[in-house]
Amino acid sequence: MKQDRITFSYHKASIVLSLCFIIGAMYLYSITLRWKPGTHSTLPRLALTVIILLNIIMIVQQLRRHDETKSISFTKRSLRHLFAATVLTAIYIASIKVLGFYLSSLLFLIVMMFFVGAKGLMLTVGVPLVFTIVLYVVFGLFLRVNVPTGIF
Repeated sequence: MKQDRITFSYHKASIVLSLCFIIGAMYLYSITLRWKPGTHSTLPRLALTVIILLNIIMIVQQLRRHDETKSISFTKRSLRHLFAATVLTAIYIASIKVLGFYLSSLLFLIVMMFFVGAKGLMLTVGVPLVFTIVLYVVFGLFLRVNVPTGIF
């Protein structure tokens, strides 16, 4: 009989996840090193440093533990959904430069609402529309944050 579940020990899964966060944070930190002098890089660098340190602490704690009793199981279907959501997120990030932040965010949220199985037009389109408008009001009008505008 074909196995429908994939099981990881909690111990190993948390170490692997922490390593992924560390690698991702180090990559993002390296991007901030290329920013022009005078840009606002202090807060992102501080946040990324905290992420790296907390994940190092998590790895050390997991290495000190010797209980392998807890495990995490995933169905192959849930792993496919995770992969699909990751691909959709990568497409969203790539589309920001072309479509602009607000339009890309709106489309991404609508697609993700369909993806997670939201029912009804109000929930599937209304919530992403209201959220995108709130993003625009807060970041565009109130805080005056420059976001990528794309071709629109």
